[in-house]
This record gives sequence, structure tokens and C-alpha cells, in this order.
Amino acid sequence: MNYHITLDIDWAPDLAICHCLEILKEKKIKATFFATHKTDLLKEIQKDGHEIGIHPNFAKNSSHGNSTEKVIENCLKIVPNAKLIRTHGLIHSTKLIIKIFKEFPQLKIDISTFTYHFPTISFFQLKLEGLIIKRLNYNWEDDTEFENKSFNWNKSNLFGKFNILNFHPIHIYLNSQNAMNYKNLLKELNNKKLYLAKRKILNKHINSKKKGTKDFLYTMISSNNKSIKLRDIK
Repeated sequence: MNYHITLDIDWAPDLAICHCLEILKEKKIKATFFATHKTDLLKEIQKDGHEIGIHPNFAKNSSHGNSTEKVIENCLKIVPNAKLIRTHGLIHSTKLIIKIFKEFPQLKIDISTFTYHFPTISFFQLKLEGLIIKRLNYNWEDDTEFENKSFNWNKSNLFGKFNILNFHPIHIYLNSQNAMNYKNLLKELNNKKLYLAKRKILNKHINSKKKGTKDFLYTMISSNNKSIKLRDIK
């Protein structure tokens, strides 16, 4: 079976992003990162041969902006050459996607369609108002799996010929098996920005007792399954 790794940065601290880059480099895996904020590590991500898309936040009081245009403009300032988009929280609507792809034609592919454990991953076209919008679904995400008590974090679970597995650097660093480690971290940060969190605080909330997100990532990239690029998906 074939898989591609994506990572929603979600304002993770550099320490967590670096940890992910080290793991991927160790196994010579090329992934796709969706950026949320400025960090010098974006250059390192590109240098390592990974692709970077944008991860715009359209929720109320978003730090990215208070309108569709401002949100996308601010995200493209972070990743000027981005061609891929996955919306934060998977927020999308017909009106929103038309506006994005009509006003920002440099964006070529939307990967905001999550089809949990679905056996088919494929590019598909959405034709709206003269636009032909290219979309791609994905079928696994770490924090969604937190609700599945029977999930085996120590097994390379895949669901079809092609698979897109989405991770979050903070959950890889914490080796999260459920949401508690992350929630306790946020509670200790007490409204401070996640990306400013220091190693001392982060390390207090690492799951070392049970198998979790990092274990699953290692299991997957160490398996006989083949890591592919997005363009290899048929």
C-alpha cells in the first residue's frame, strides 16, 4: 500500500517541528506541511525537500485576519509560493471555496476534505462559476483517532491503495494517545501562545506510558508500505 504524510503545523513550537523534521529525515520521507505562522523552520522544511501549503484559519477572531481576503493574504505572506491549501478546522463552504480560488489563482489544490478510514483517495474536480477546482481527500488524522479506543497505535494501519495520513507536530512531540496531554499543556500555558512554549514545559506533558502518535508515525514510516508524493496519487 502507498501513503503520504501531511502535517498541520497548528502553531506548534519550533522544538516540535524540528522533532518531526528529524524523524522524517532519519527515514528519508518527504511530506507536506501546512503552515500557520512565521518560523525560520519553513526554510528548513523546504530545504529538506518537503512541500509547504497554507493552513488558513477562518474561525471567529482568527489571528490570520477578519475576512477571507485578509486571511489568505496573510497566509501567503508566510508561504508566498504556496499552491496547496487545507483550512484550519476544515472550515469550508461553496461560497468560501469559490472566493478563495477565484481571487487567489496561485492556489491549485484544496486538501480540506477528510474521509475517515475511507478506502479511496483520489483527486476530483469541483466545477463552480466557471472555475475548475482541484481537490484531494485524506483518510486519517491523529486527533480524530483519539476517539477510537480500539485503534492500534503500534500497527501500520492503512485503508486502501493510496492513503494520506495527517499528523500534528505537537501530538508527535507529546506522543499523544488522547487529548489529555495536550489539554493539560494548554492549561499550564494559561493562554500563552503555543509556539512560545519551552522545552521544560513541553516535556512535562509527554506520554511515555502508552503507545501514541509518534509511535504510529515511526511504525508507518518503518513499514514495508511505500511513501509517495501527492502527484503520484492516481
